[in-house]
Amino acid sequence: MKKLIFLNLLLILTLSTLLGCSGEAEIVAKPAIFTEPFLKLNTSAKGAHGGSTANKALDNFINLPLITWNNFEYRQINVKPGWSGGGRENFCVVNETEGTPVSLGANIEFLEDATCFYTYYTSSDGVPHKYQIGLVKVRIPETGAEVWTWRTAVDIKE
Repeated sequence: MKKLIFLNLLLILTLSTLLGCSGEAEIVAKPAIFTEPFLKLNTSAKGAHGGSTANKALDNFINLPLITWNNFEYRQINVKPGWSGGGRENFCVVNETEGTPVSLGANIEFLEDATCFYTYYTSSDGVPHKYQIGLVKVRIPETGAEVWTWRTAVDIKE
């Protein structure tokens, strides 16, 4: 009888431990602000001839619109046009017309990075662009909205 009670207690403790520890990891929000998003391009950074150092004099910056999206789509897309077979990467796909403008310098909370290093962005004029930039998820404390924006549009204040 004592053995049965002991086994029942052990079973209850094991189950409660498993249930209590099996939840998803909590996302820790980091304080941040919206900054002017940009994309840095440099055609000399191809890693040719065994090197990967870019010529800083050839840096070209493209300003991106400061907007957020409620969601986006992951899609496997060829990095360079005309490639077949390999060369596909995980892209975040967004459309400027589905975005919401936000205020520069507004307080936000950084939540997480998307799992894409490239973004397939269709601008308001309908022209698609392949950019080597990821998206991040942020929370706007004033509204509680959790939205996605460019990685360079977020300045984490830690």
